[in-house]
Amino acid sequence: MSEENKPVINSELKARLKDQNIWIHLLHLILYGVAFFLSTWILFGMVVLHFILRLLTGEPNVELQKFGKSMSIYLAQIIQFASFNSDNKPFPLSEWPKGNAPSADE
Repeated sequence: MSEENKPVINSELKARLKDQNIWIHLLHLILYGVAFFLSTWILFGMVVLHFILRLLTGEPNVELQKFGKSMSIYLAQIIQFASFNSDNKPFPLSEWPKGNAPSADE
């Protein structure tokens, strides 16, 4: 068969196009993209709040530090999933990541 007569879509590509898993992954990518966008705004609000509290009290807020840590882990999980580096689906299809209080050397 000459190059001009080869089908544009071969049988392997047709099978991949019919694979429901790839389309479900696309749906997850869209939903996690929205979650990532919203999470960055939540994180920004938390950073502003934490800055104001730090100005007023002179001390970091441990609970906000833990939340910031868990949020950063969550955002990293979304990036890992979206870039096909992990098949583990982030929250809400798994547990929310735990953010521990920072240690003295952090």
